[in-house]
Amino acid sequence: MIGVIAALTIPSLIQSYKKNQIATALKESYSIITNAIRLSEVSNGETGTWNFRQQSDNFAKQYIFPYIKTSQICGWHGIAPAGCFAKENGRYNFQTFNGTKQLYVADNYATAIMANEMSLGVFSSNGIWGNPSAMFAIDIDGPAKGGSVIGKDVFFFTLTGYASDKMVFSPGMDNYNRGYIKRNIDELLGTTIDGACNLTVVGAAERYAGGQCAAVIYKNGWKIPDNYLIKAF
Repeated sequence: MIGVIAALTIPSLIQSYKKNQIATALKESYSIITNAIRLSEVSNGETGTWNFRQQSDNFAKQYIFPYIKTSQICGWHGIAPAGCFAKENGRYNFQTFNGTKQLYVADNYATAIMANEMSLGVFSSNGIWGNPSAMFAIDIDGPAKGGSVIGKDVFFFTLTGYASDKMVFSPGMDNYNRGYIKRNIDELLGTTIDGACNLTVVGAAERYAGGQCAAVIYKNGWKIPDNYLIKAF
C-alpha cells in the first residue's frame, strides 16, 4: 500500500517542486531587471527619454548591462559566441513549446550571463515596431540546460509605453503595443493573441507561441496555474 501511494504522489510532488522552481526563478529575474531599470534611470533619465532606436548591443551596454551583475557578455546579431544562449547552426535558438517550431528571435538580442547563471537577452525594438520598447529574454537555467523552450525555461519581459502612458516594464510580450499585460489569464492562455501561452495557438500568433507565459505566471501570483499547458517539467 505504501508503495502504491508513493508511486502516485512522488511524481506529483516532483512536478510541483519543478513548477515552483520555475516560478521562483522567473520572479527573481523580473526583480533583477526591474532594479536595473531603476538604477539606470538615475544615471540616464526616465525610460521615456532613452534612445530605443539604437542597435540592441549599444542599447544594452548603455542602459542595462552596467546595472546588472554579469559573469559574461556576448555579442549580438547572429555572430555571438556560444555561451550566453543555446545555439544551432550558428544562431541563437529558442524552441516553441509545442516542440515543432523553431524561433530564431534571439539573433538581434544583446546577450549576457547574469551572476545567477541565467541567460539575458536585450532587444531594442523601436526601429521595427514604431513605438519605444525593448524586449528582454531570460533563459532561467542558462544555455546548457532545459532545451531553451519558450514557456518552460525561456521567458519574455517587455519595457514599453501605451500611447501617452508612462513606460511600463512587465512580464510577457507586448511588442505591438496592444496592451497584452492588461489581458486576463484566460485571454493569455487562449489561441488568438500574439504569443498566447497555448500549445494549439495557430496563425500569425504561432510564431511567438508561449511569449505570454511569463504574464500568466505573474498574474497568477507568481505561480504556474493548474491549466498551464506545459506538463513536461
